[in-house]
Amino acid sequence: MELLLQNEVSPIATLKSSNIRYFFVLFLFILTSSTAVANNKQQPTATNQAAINQTAINQTAINQTAINQTNVKQTINIAVGDWPPYISKEQKFNGVATHLITDIFRSIGIDTSIEFLPWTRAYNNTASGEYDATAVWMHQTDREADFIYSDAVLKEQFVFFHRQSVNFDWQTIQDLKGYHIGGGYAYSYGPEMDEAIKRGEITLSRVTNLKQNFQMLLHGRIDILPLELNVGLSALKEHLTPAEQAKITHHAKPFLLNSSFVMFPKTLENSKSRVKQFNQQLQIFKNNGRYQQYFDQFEQGFYKTVQ
Repeated sequence: MELLLQNEVSPIATLKSSNIRYFFVLFLFILTSSTAVANNKQQPTATNQAAINQTAINQTAINQTAINQTNVKQTINIAVGDWPPYISKEQKFNGVATHLITDIFRSIGIDTSIEFLPWTRAYNNTASGEYDATAVWMHQTDREADFIYSDAVLKEQFVFFHRQSVNFDWQTIQDLKGYHIGGGYAYSYGPEMDEAIKRGEITLSRVTNLKQNFQMLLHGRIDILPLELNVGLSALKEHLTPAEQAKITHHAKPFLLNSSFVMFPKTLENSKSRVKQFNQQLQIFKNNGRYQQYFDQFEQGFYKTVQ
């Protein structure tokens, strides 16, 4: 066996020394890598943090949009015709019927926008879907092709106005034959009289407004004027002098006891839900006495023409 020289290094010792250095370096690498991973978990990079912040911003925007949509008030556009003292832009709250309808919608969170139009335009433009509803109208079966009727919002009585000098009396619609009768465009006068007009048994000279009708009545161009009692009395005061008013009277017997309605167009998809909401709230008004309060105020002159 050969002896190693004093200055020579054993191959085995060299191998052991190399192994120790290798494992020491490996240990330091593992330790450094673990620390870096831990730090990365605890401290997000700027890119990751920006992504997190943007997600939070997006979620806040979504939440705010939902809140805004919940808080947005609906508005319903209603076309009406001038029909004082029930509907008139010259009266407080546009008249008692308009006030009632507006308050019913407001009580269920819906604002109203009222637009006055000639009656024919109010009907046609609403039927086409330009407006959400139109008020107020007597029931006619043929109108059901275009509209959904609300429950009754107004009770009325129709009478015949005539000159004091005309000895007018009647018992049935057939008694009207031979008289010159005035009327308004798009007006209905109840099923019986409408049918007699349609059959040609009686004829109406129709004009666009009540002032014309009463002037025609005053000057003998028509003999009788069928009209809702309060509407007629209001028109007399508005359009004729006291001396002229004294020449006009009305028959005591109503020819029609009637209800009037709000009509919702079938062309709009939400009409069914709106008329349901309206009817439910109208019934609440009637049950708790609020409905009658409007007409008590009406009788007391609350809605008189705004000066």
